[in-house]
Amino acid sequence: MVTKEYLSLSETAELVGKSKETLRRWDNESILNAVREPVSNYRVYRKNDVQQLLGNLFDEVTEDNISNYEELENEYSVLELFAGAGGLAVGMEKAGLKCVALNEIDKWACQTLKKIDQNGMS
Repeated sequence: MVTKEYLSLSETAELVGKSKETLRRWDNESILNAVREPVSNYRVYRKNDVQQLLGNLFDEVTEDNISNYEELENEYSVLELFAGAGGLAVGMEKAGLKCVALNEIDKWACQTLKKIDQNGMS
């Protein structure tokens, strides 16, 4: 048996993203058939069979239809106390929240906040 053409049970489980027990069940249910290694009688899987299974599982998934963007139902406003240099505020604005005020006592941080405000980032 040429080992380059076959994957072990653990290699296949990692590649497919399923447990070894699931692969054993798939073998029994003829979803992904294993071949027995002649010396040890361990399950091994043909690379072609695994690639075909992965192709069938992920044919419908394309980069065009994957998004984690969620349209907000309400507009939320944020008041940030102890704003520091405004990093959290920038992140919240990128997430769709509107920062109405930032409060900071440190003069250097305030200068940074003013520059961010002037550049339209906050």
